[in-house]
Amino acid sequence: MPGDVSRIPWASGGNHTLQLWNHDGQAQGNPQNDEQFIFEDAGGLNVRIRQIYGRYVVVSGTSLEASAIQSGASIFTAEFA
Repeated sequence: MPGDVSRIPWASGGNHTLQLWNHDGQAQGNPQNDEQFIFEDAGGLNVRIRQIYGRYVVVSGTSLEASAIQSGASIFTAEFA
């Protein structure tokens, strides 16, 4: 199933709370580098998520942020439907 680019996570330059790209309907064009994430193996079906700028995704309260170093990254479990 193709991804919906209007719902892609976005963190401008890292160190920001993630939100959905074009969440307000005002964006033009397509997502660029700020929306690129790398999934790193953390054992089994577990992954760490790293933004292209090098910061890792961490759970912060009820939000996700791209603000951690690798040792502080949240671990996520991949689920395949």
